[in-house]
Amino acid sequence: MEAEEESVIKNGYSSPEIANIIYTSGTTGKPIGGEVLSDTHVSLFKKRNNNVKLINGYGPTENTTFTTTYEIPENFDSIPIGKPINNTQVFIVRDGKLCGIKVPGELWVAGSGVAKGYLNFPLLTKEKFLKNPFGDGIVYRTGDMGYWEKVE
Repeated sequence: MEAEEESVIKNGYSSPEIANIIYTSGTTGKPIGGEVLSDTHVSLFKKRNNNVKLINGYGPTENTTFTTTYEIPENFDSIPIGKPINNTQVFIVRDGKLCGIKVPGELWVAGSGVAKGYLNFPLLTKEKFLKNPFGDGIVYRTGDMGYWEKVE
């Protein structure tokens, strides 16, 4: 027990389900979330753990897990998925066209992390992985919906 009492998590990653348990346990750990994070649990964690850098990481497995990141500030109203990581592009698309600010559409991702397709599933690959109409390479249709917010 003595070693455990002296241990502190310096960096880590966990799913939101595990993170919610950590947020309410009073730990001094510093998890990084993924998928949809609970505003309530993140607020509680931030209040109990001052000066903790907490980052929301969004991304499908088809794009090497992380596609975007957002550093969650001390005070927040909501937790967006953030901005694309290096060598990654994110598009919001409706009817094959790029959407403007606040216009909802499907998230498409492109860049060096995008897979070439699904092994032994050519029909699904053809549906989800397309020639990038906005640039080079392949784009992956995530099926997730989103919209751009104006960055101040």
